[in-house]
Amino acid sequence: MKFSLLEVEQPKKLNLLSKNRINFFVKKEDVSLFHFNELDNNFIHVVFNISDEYQVGTKKLGSQINYSYSSLINFFYIPNNRYVLIEHINKEYRDEVVNNIIDRTKTKIKPHIIKKDTITRVYRKLQVTKKKLE
Repeated sequence: MKFSLLEVEQPKKLNLLSKNRINFFVKKEDVSLFHFNELDNNFIHVVFNISDEYQVGTKKLGSQINYSYSSLINFFYIPNNRYVLIEHINKEYRDEVVNNIIDRTKTKIKPHIIKKDTITRVYRKLQVTKKKLE
């Protein structure tokens, strides 16, 4: 799995996600909460469902058949930590889930870029070989 690192302005507001109802049946909205689980050490795993459609057709006739399709996106956070991880299948799905989280929690979320100096600080703090850091 690939993940994107995001920064949340008010991380405690992410707990509002647990208040939303989980729906296992037909989804009316494009993004819905599919699963919410607290793992060890206050580590939260949330799964979002994205409803989409495969469109099949020809170049001359256009779209002929639409197949319903769902994709599940994993999201991990620790309530007191401003950094979160979201599974990165593609930019469009990631952005839809992030916008949905923003709507549900009323907090700001932005991408966090890991820079070379961040890696250097981690390397020095851990005092490990480069191979282990990888």
